[in-house]
Parts: sequence; C-alpha cells; structure tokens
Amino acid sequence: MRPNPSCFDGKQNQNEGGVDCGGVCTQACVESVTGQPLVIDEATAFSAGEKSYDAVMRVTNPNNAVGAKTFRYKLELLDQRGQVVSETTGESWALPQETKTLFAFGLVTSEPPVKAVLTIEDVIWTKLVNYDIEPKLGVYNQTYTTSLRPGELGGVATGLITNESDYDFRLVTIKVVLRDASGKPLAINQTDRRTFLSGEQHSFRLVWPALFGGTASTVEVTADADVYRSDNFLKRYIPASRSQELVPTRSSF
Repeated sequence: MRPNPSCFDGKQNQNEGGVDCGGVCTQACVESVTGQPLVIDEATAFSAGEKSYDAVMRVTNPNNAVGAKTFRYKLELLDQRGQVVSETTGESWALPQETKTLFAFGLVTSEPPVKAVLTIEDVIWTKLVNYDIEPKLGVYNQTYTTSLRPGELGGVATGLITNESDYDFRLVTIKVVLRDASGKPLAINQTDRRTFLSGEQHSFRLVWPALFGGTASTVEVTADADVYRSDNFLKRYIPASRSQELVPTRSSF
C-alpha cells in the first residue's frame, strides 16, 4: 500500500512549493540564491614608505538583482620569485551592478613586491526586490592640491558629499584614490561620516601628511553606505526586513 503524501516524506507532492515546504506544509520554503561571480577589476600595490605598501582593489558585482550581502577577500603581495611577502584579508559587500573600492594600508614587506593577487571567497548572495538603483550618495567638487598649512608636507583632497536618497545613514565611508596621468594609483585615504540624513550635504577634507612619488592627475571619490546592516540603512529592498530603528543625532564634520 502506497503511503499518503505528507510534509515529511522527502518529496514535492500535494500542493507543496518545494520538497516538504510551502503549500499545506507549515515549513516555509527557503529559496537558494546564487549569482554570477564577482569580477576583480583591479589589485594594485604601491609604495607608502620604506618597506611599506598600500593597495587599492576594485570588485564589480555583474548581477542585476542579486547582491553580495557579504564576501571575504584576501590580498597577497608577491616578489619576483612568486613568493608571498605580505598579505591581508577583509570583508565587504556589493550591491547589484556596483563596483566596490577596497583599500589596504601599511602592508609591510621584506622585499619589494612586483605583483598583487586578489582572491574572493565565501560570497553570501541576497535577492533584492523592487530594486532600481543603489542608494544615491553624490560626489561633487572633488579636488586635490598641495597643502599650504603648517606641518602638512603632502597634499589635501576636498569635496562635497550629498545624500540624495530617501534614507538616513548612520555611517558613510568616503574613499579617495589619487592617480597619475596613466591611471596608476599614487595614494589612498579614507574617512567616516557619521549620521548622514536624507537631503544633507557635507564637505570632506583628507590630508596626506607626507609627499609621495608622482603627480596626481585624477581624484577618484566614492561614498559607501552598507545596505545590509539594519542599524545603518533602511533595507526596503530586502525581503522580510525591518525598517531602520535608529534615531540619529546631528554631528559636525
């Protein structure tokens, strides 16, 4: 005699949405979400002092409606023999169609590196619904000049960040890359802006306290707000999420 269909028979029968889930079964079906692999656009290390190197990395999420809630990355600096002379790890996220800029500071090496290798692992994908564009943080009037203030031997990057989205952010990270005429990175810097309300605009000023080699021709500025942290961003686009509960207070920058 064939047993009656149930929610525990390891089969998708009755009116189930999946195997033993959905429909008449009380257990909800959990959708498996995957995306096209993240694309590594850049991994470049450059001198930041004696036996010390900084690095800039760029990673693009090519998916239209699938975000990388988190991913881990490892950067290795290799010498002429292909040996690892320094490495670092980190964690980040990427919205659909977003190019993420990542920094590494003060990598100490025993020998000058000739190559930087970036690897990505442990990507957790999240399907976003009703998602049109990423939260809009506008960047305006970015400039770089040699500092004229006493005690500042390097240069200074300035600009204006505007929160053009409908959401209040607890934390926005501003990143600056200086490049020469060929596009090679010369220096990097970053700062945090805390409590950034919708419609606000704030200036930033980032200082390099020492001179660096090369002439900066391009100033690249990006502003990041983590959409996946419930205490940082109103996650309207993520299913079954809660609204932001933070009551922000204003602060100067």
